[in-house]
Amino acid sequence: MDLATVAATLSGAIEAAKEIGSLTKGAKDHKLNERVLDLQERLIAVQGLVMELSAENDGLRRRVAELERAGEIAKEMVYEEPVYWRVHDGKRDGPFCRVCWETERRLLHTSKRRRDVYYCEKCSKEIAGPNAESLMAGGGPIGNPHWSDKFQP
Repeated sequence: MDLATVAATLSGAIEAAKEIGSLTKGAKDHKLNERVLDLQERLIAVQGLVMELSAENDGLRRRVAELERAGEIAKEMVYEEPVYWRVHDGKRDGPFCRVCWETERRLLHTSKRRRDVYYCEKCSKEIAGPNAESLMAGGGPIGNPHWSDKFQP
């Protein structure tokens, strides 16, 4: 059973409880009136929970679809230090941020700053390949995995 069916059934139950409440209003039995009112309140609370679950379920379905898509895209990804390229239908697209792809499976284009140095706007990382070492101030190595928070030339 899906959440839409549960929500529809619950709406019907709420309407039935309202009708019962209307029928019992004329009765002088306060305990009966209180129980019908309690039932209505509980059904409305459950309806709210079903709506929350439905929204969460939709989000999870979207995430599963994203991960499935990322799995398909992963088959097309080619790593050429220091960035990824996507080869799709015989065409090469990129370069893509290595950090974002490897940590979040998100394809985010990088911009080339200098020879073998790329920058990602999303994660604010400069990603440098092995040929960029000589471009650093002082000539020191960038280190593995060839990225730093703010690469200073």
